Amino acid sequence: RDLHSFPTRRSSDLSSAPGATPESAYDVFSDAVRLFVDRAAVVRPGFRLDEDNRDTVVRICRRVDGMPLAIELAAARLRECDPEELLGRLDDRFGVLSGGAASTRHEALAESIGWSFELCTPDEQRLWRRLSCFSGEFDLPAAEGVCGEPPLRRDRIAELLAVLVDKSVVQREEVGGRAFFRMFDSIRDYGAYRLRTAGRQDVLRERHAEYFRGFATEYLQEQFGPDQLAWIHRAKRMHPNMRQVLEQELSHPDPAHARAGLRTAVRLWPFWYAANALREGRMWLERGLERVPEPCALRADGLAACAYLTLYLYRVDEAQQMLVEAQEPAESHGDSAQQARVTGVRGAAALFAGEHARAAELLEQAAAGHQVSAAPYGYINAMLLLTSVRFLIGDPRGEGAATEVLQLAERNGATWTKCYALWCVALYRWRYGDHREAALLLQQAIRLQRSIQDVIGLSFCLELLSWCTAAADQPHRTAHLA
Repeated sequence: RDLHSFPTRRSSDLSSAPGATPESAYDVFSDAVRLFVDRAAVVRPGFRLDEDNRDTVVRICRRVDGMPLAIELAAARLRECDPEELLGRLDDRFGVLSGGAASTRHEALAESIGWSFELCTPDEQRLWRRLSCFSGEFDLPAAEGVCGEPPLRRDRIAELLAVLVDKSVVQREEVGGRAFFRMFDSIRDYGAYRLRTAGRQDVLRERHAEYFRGFATEYLQEQFGPDQLAWIHRAKRMHPNMRQVLEQELSHPDPAHARAGLRTAVRLWPFWYAANALREGRMWLERGLERVPEPCALRADGLAACAYLTLYLYRVDEAQQMLVEAQEPAESHGDSAQQARVTGVRGAAALFAGEHARAAELLEQAAAGHQVSAAPYGYINAMLLLTSVRFLIGDPRGEGAATEVLQLAERNGATWTKCYALWCVALYRWRYGDHREAALLLQQAIRLQRSIQDVIGLSFCLELLSWCTAAADQPHRTAHLA
């Protein structure tokens, strides 16, 4: 449903129409009445529309101009009162406008939200205000991290959040066993207004930015482990918050904020790839690089991450130019781990440019560097690319490397990485003529890729599967897959 308006006539049109009756009102507001009864039954089990309450319910729906969001908020009040008392409160709250006409849709919504706010306890109001700093969805750890500041105790956030869900102020959705929350824009805007009035907007904005800077760091750290898939899905749900933080940091005049913004964009580099957001990630990295022009380790990381995304946009020359600039500060200012990261992207660029021998050399150096610096995610990414290069140059060590990558992914429970590892192993099964086994491996990878919705990885798997069906003399299937 559209939670701001039903496709019905305005209540003011109805109330001023000659001969308007409760029956005609019900006809106009039937969708609104059904929604009210549905929501009322949630807060008052057994509630149903009958002859005794029918006219009252219709009048309530008319009073808030049939707006679903206002109806949600009004129905939630039935915990404290019956429909007749609710209608009386609405009349007292809205008042009578000149000529007895009903309030405008905007006024009805604003009054309904304001009334709901005033019926909340001080701590519920405080949490409502603080939650308004989120964009889109958030989860409980995010709410606790951002909003759990005295006088609002962190250990009370879950309880208060549940109350706001019951009151229809916050919407809750469970996905994959994890609860996510969001506020409708009108409710969020009202909370932001009250936050500004309380003089706390800047404080909450900085707490929000601090939390998501930490989120980006943790995301990168957890990218090669049993929670890899959960982190990808969680980050996708909370993507608008990261976008908000990056815009805030990279627009700030203080260079320290700009550096923080670039650092966050760099740490999210695997996310930009997994979320099919290559262009957006590149845009944030470019903006950050503009604000951090001096040669330094952070700029080298930014250039390498930007070059990596640029390669998969098939702008190889641009990526190579970035890497030329990144190499000197990485060697001068960076550590061995950073040098391995930059070398790995240089190897990928050589692969994209068709310089296979050079790509193999650089990727071997990167893999060794990641081993020394104990960076398993960097190591396995270098090895994934190296198996592809060895396939192209006919290096027999490629098959063993592909098997090692798959074993590492399975041992660490890294589902997304396993998709690419399956592709690598299938590549060599195809080369040595075991087309059926290759197809089975690819079908397994495709099922995993669908759950992640990584379109780049999915395209790799579909293409290689088409090679398998071509070898099996299935031309129509091959064309379909290609």
